[in-house]
Amino acid sequence: MIVKNRGNIVEFNNATMFKNTHYSDLYFDGDKLIKVYDDDKAPSHVRLTEGVFKSLSSINCDAFLKLRDCYVEELNLDGYLDDAVTAYSYDYIENVDKKMIDMPMEYTIESLYRFRELVELLNMRRVAIRDAHGENVLVTENGLVVIDPDMYYSSPEVHNTNLQNVNEYIVDLWGDEYGLSYGDKENRNKIRELFYYTDVDSYIDMMIPRLNEKTPRDLIEKVLSR
Repeated sequence: MIVKNRGNIVEFNNATMFKNTHYSDLYFDGDKLIKVYDDDKAPSHVRLTEGVFKSLSSINCDAFLKLRDCYVEELNLDGYLDDAVTAYSYDYIENVDKKMIDMPMEYTIESLYRFRELVELLNMRRVAIRDAHGENVLVTENGLVVIDPDMYYSSPEVHNTNLQNVNEYIVDLWGDEYGLSYGDKENRNKIRELFYYTDVDSYIDMMIPRLNEKTPRDLIEKVLSR
């Protein structure tokens, strides 16, 4: 597998295909995954920018993938030439074949602690979360991990949105795992109302009393029956 980086060809001779997505291909290379955008399909707004990549690559948080290398090439995107990220790599993350909603509530609480830390780190860097949904997190042995920050963007207003958006990862994942259809806005909103959105400093103190069932499934069933 080959990618270009500012005119230089970079070869990954041992890389093997891992997964296809609509805008990119993922390859295994040792203990890393390499995400290669499809230059014919991936417009600029779905690509991680080089500046945001640099900000995110300095984050060390158990709730967030560890970014490694970024590859940039001048491309004609959206009708004009510009430097664009063509590929990037990150450490492979091992997921578990379990539903979060059936794991002990302590798993959710630990994930919330890590999500609060992630929000604080993103706020410090003025990077905003976007495209937060259940397919962009992995259920791992020790907690949820965000894996797809492609649409994250720089913004001075991150403090107003990041706490709300980080909750969407869990809200959407729980809805999917419980079997709610994407269009079931009423019941998905009932799950959403479980979460606190106002102040990252008060996040855990406000959330723990709400997580008063054995598992998230028990909590969801209670909430949806009202």
